[in-house]
Amino acid sequence: MLTLEIVVVGSVFLGAALLFFYLTRVVFVAHSVQFDTWAFGQLDAVRAAWPSLTPVVRALTFFASLPWLVAAGLGIPLLLGWRKHRHEAWEVFWAVAGSSLLNQVLKT
Repeated sequence: MLTLEIVVVGSVFLGAALLFFYLTRVVFVAHSVQFDTWAFGQLDAVRAAWPSLTPVVRALTFFASLPWLVAAGLGIPLLLGWRKHRHEAWEVFWAVAGSSLLNQVLKT
């Protein structure tokens, strides 16, 4: 079961990394202003069509904030450890710690 988990997580990671590097090439190497213009146009159209989505999106972005990531990174593993799921507690801790670190590095 752990092997399947490693294969699935590794595949998702590899796919996300390939997509990231492709988009990086499109935006920075090809200097594609067309992509940015198209993406911002799509978002502006959604924002104009549904202005009530703004508070929902702001609430969702809270889950990428440092206070939430610290609370989740400590609270969820403690709860899992208390319920005797030590392996899962370490997985969650390292996943949240890594994502928090990457999130802060990319924001600066």
